[in-house]
Amino acid sequence: LLIANGVTGIRDAWSNVPLDTQARWGREILAGTRVGPPRQLLAGGSFGQHYPDTDSVVVRRLVDSLKTHGANFLKVYPYSSIVAAAARRAGVPFGGHMVYLDLFGGIKIAPETAVEASDSGMRIFDHAGYASKLGECNGDGASIEKCGPIAERLRRNGSWWVPTLIHSGNGSRYSDVLSEYLAERSKTFWAGALLHGNWLREAVRGGPAHAAHPLPDSLGYLRVAQRAGMPILAGTDDGSRERLPGFFLHAELATYVVEGMTPLAALQSATLNPAKLLRGTDSLGTVASGKLADLVLLDANPLDDITNTTTIRAVVANGRY
Repeated sequence: LLIANGVTGIRDAWSNVPLDTQARWGREILAGTRVGPPRQLLAGGSFGQHYPDTDSVVVRRLVDSLKTHGANFLKVYPYSSIVAAAARRAGVPFGGHMVYLDLFGGIKIAPETAVEASDSGMRIFDHAGYASKLGECNGDGASIEKCGPIAERLRRNGSWWVPTLIHSGNGSRYSDVLSEYLAERSKTFWAGALLHGNWLREAVRGGPAHAAHPLPDSLGYLRVAQRAGMPILAGTDDGSRERLPGFFLHAELATYVVEGMTPLAALQSATLNPAKLLRGTDSLGTVASGKLADLVLLDANPLDDITNTTTIRAVVANGRY
């Protein structure tokens, strides 16, 4: 599903699939014996949710073990200075939540600010709203004056914000409508109906599926974040039958544009910016001779209409058509 949607790189923050198996799949993809995204960041599980995050000796051992078994990124849930120290020691990047909320109302908040976590090496801050503790840069209270210093600090530290607006409740009224639309389309997909053509345009423009509730006004706060220079990466929090992997990324990019980003900036959040995160712009992130061939060929220009990212003619992943 990811490759069919032109997604050639992923960050898997945690999975029920054993890490050893995920790493083996990755090797098979690179060898050309399995179809899938050739660029992968794998965490295995998350500290604070699946793994303990308060005993420094235990955490160091876990980090070393995860690294040995194929983890090349660590997930914190929420941020822990102990995990940060162990990750720096092992040379493994880390990121995730600043706030942990479980389904039963439990809450755990890192005492550090997002800026302090970034200073300690946290590379990714997941989600808009409360979870990332980047409140000055997202939501109704966002302002360039408040967001600017935070954005500058994150840029200097090489840290990135992954808003995941299509994830319900993450601060975009529009994304709730779009998420409902895609949930219905997911059901028809599993029932055997393929999504084809520009399947996203109807949802973005408030087609028949939303006659009962037209699209709400945009908050536009990503325009504030973009103007403040906030480093942004695309992300979806998908992976379930209700959140079709790959399809939801296209919806996420469309939501970024509705919320104020330019189509070019939205595209770069899924192409150039991940290459910067990986410090891999010499081989990834742009189309140029000599770079790795992870390419998507479209029938229409997404700079004219961001939903044109769905008009996929062909995908080349790691040089494989």
